[in-house]
Amino acid sequence: MTVCDVLVIGGGLAGLLAATTAAESGRKTVAVSKNHPLRSHSTAAAGGINAALTEEDTVLHIEETVAAGCGLCDRKAVELLCREAAAVVNRFLRNGTPFQWNEERNEPEGRPFGAMSAPRTRFVGDRTGAALMQTAFDQAERAGVRFEYSVFLIDLIKDGSRIAGAYGIRTETGAVEVFWAGAVILAAGGAGALFDVTSNGIGSTGDGAAMALRAGVPLRDWELIQFHPTGLYPSGFLISEAARGEGAVLRNKDMEAFMSRCHEKGDLAPRDAVTRAIVTELKCGRGFGKRGDFVLLDCRNIPSERLSARLPELCDLTETALHIHPSTHLIPVIPTAHYFMGGVACDLDGRALDGIGFPVPGLYAAGECACTGVHGANRVGGNSLLETVVFGARAGTTAAAECTGSKALSPPPEATAAEAAASLNERLTPFLNTGETGRRPAETPLDCRRELKEIMSAYCGTTHTTVRHKQGAAKLALLNRRFARCRLKTDPGRPYNTELKDFLETENLLFLAEALFSAAEERSESIGAFCREDQLYAGATPYHTATEWRKGRFLTERRPL
Repeated sequence: MTVCDVLVIGGGLAGLLAATTAAESGRKTVAVSKNHPLRSHSTAAAGGINAALTEEDTVLHIEETVAAGCGLCDRKAVELLCREAAAVVNRFLRNGTPFQWNEERNEPEGRPFGAMSAPRTRFVGDRTGAALMQTAFDQAERAGVRFEYSVFLIDLIKDGSRIAGAYGIRTETGAVEVFWAGAVILAAGGAGALFDVTSNGIGSTGDGAAMALRAGVPLRDWELIQFHPTGLYPSGFLISEAARGEGAVLRNKDMEAFMSRCHEKGDLAPRDAVTRAIVTELKCGRGFGKRGDFVLLDCRNIPSERLSARLPELCDLTETALHIHPSTHLIPVIPTAHYFMGGVACDLDGRALDGIGFPVPGLYAAGECACTGVHGANRVGGNSLLETVVFGARAGTTAAAECTGSKALSPPPEATAAEAAASLNERLTPFLNTGETGRRPAETPLDCRRELKEIMSAYCGTTHTTVRHKQGAAKLALLNRRFARCRLKTDPGRPYNTELKDFLETENLLFLAEALFSAAEERSESIGAFCREDQLYAGATPYHTATEWRKGRFLTERRPL
C-alpha cells in the first residue's frame, strides 16, 4: 500500500500540471497512469494553445468563447481561463517550449482558429501538445513527483464520506495496488474510444469518469460531445484545424467550397457548425467515394514550404497513410469523435461537486474528464490545452492546500487492501475462468468493444433522435448481457495480461455508454454540439429556465429510457 498526500490519476497535461503544483507546495505527490505520461492523449493535441496577449484581445477571446458555447458556458470560468492564458504561455516559454516566434512583434506567433476573429493560437508547428508535454513532464520530475506507470486504477476508495484513495492492478505482476491519500485528483482524460471513428487514442476509455460515477459523483453535461470536422478518412486520425487556419478549404463532390454558404465564418466556423455542414452534405448526396461518405480538404493553395514548416504532422500523416502530399492532392475527411465537454462536475478550483453543488470531500478533477462549464455546448479549438494547464494547476494547488498530510492521515484500515483484492477477485474470477482447456471462448472483450463502437456511432453520434436512442439502448442492453459471458481467449493469468486490461476498459466504456444514452435522451433541445434531428436545428435553443442555462444538466445515476 502506498500512502501519500496527493494522488493524481492520469498522466496527461492536466495531471502533470496538477502533480507539479501539488509537489511544489511541499506535498508528497504520486501520479499514477496506465501508460507512460508521454504516451498520453495530450501529446496528440496538434494545432496550438490559445493566449490573448493584450487586454483588448483577452476581452474578445472571452466573448468568442462564450458565443461558441451557445450560452451554456460558465462566464466566470471563461474569464478565468482567458485572463490566465498569457501567463501560461510565458511559463512554458521560460521552461523551454519552442513556440514559433514572431521576430517583428517579439512574441509567440499566432494562427487563426475556428470561431475566432484574431490569430491568438500559439503553436509549435502542428505538434504543440507533444512539445508542452515534454516541458510539463520535465517540470514534474524536477518538482519531485513520484510516477507509477502501468498501474490500471479501477475504483475510488471511500473513508466515510471522504474519497481516500484508489485501487487497481499493476500490469507487470497482476497484483492489486492500493493508494491511500489525503486528496485524489482525477485527470484521466475523455472517452473517445466509445466511437468507431475517433481522433482519440485507444487508451481514452473514460476510466476517471467511470470511477467517479460508480462512487456516486455526478457527471455534468455528459451528452455534449464534440465531433471534430476533419478526421482522416476512414480512420478518424485528427487533421488539425490549423490546416484551415492556414487557408485550407473543404470541398464536396462538385468541388464546391461549401462552407462559404453554410456559415459567415466559412471554413473557420465553430466546430459544431462545420461538422453539421459536412453531415448535411453527405446526407444530401454530395459526398465523395462509392458510398458518398466523405468530403475533401483542399490544402493546395498553401505553399509547400509553409505546409512543411507549419504543418509537418499533416504532411507526415498523409504521406504515411495515403502516400500523397497535401500540396498536390486532396485529403479525404469525415467528422471524428474528439472531445467530451461534459465530465465530473467541478468548481473553478477543481473541487468535485455532488448533485446539489457541494464539494465532495477529498476529490478533485481537471482536464477532459472534468466539467467546469468553461466550454459550454461547444469547445473552441485551442482552448483544451489552455484548460488543462490552467485548471490542472488550480486543482493541484487547491488539493495541496486542503488535503490532510500523509503524516496526519488516519491510518488506513488493515482490511482495506484485503477488501480491494477480494472485490477485484469477485469481479475478475468468472472472466479469468476460460472453461475447458484449449477451447476458444465464443466472445472476448474486444469483440464486445467493436460492437459497442458501432452502436454508439450509429445511435448516439453526430445527430440524435428519440427513436435512435431507444434502439441503441436496447442493443446496448443485449451487449451488456453478452459481455457478462466473455472469457479470456488464451491466458488465464494476470501478469502482463493485455486481455485483462481490455476487459476493464470495456467494462468502463459499457457503463459510460449506458449513462450517455440516458443523458442524451434527457436533453430535449438542440444546442451547440448536441443536435436533435427530430427538431429542426435553428441555432442555439434557449433553456427553459435561467437555472438550467447556468448549471447545465447533471447526471447522478443511470436512468432507464
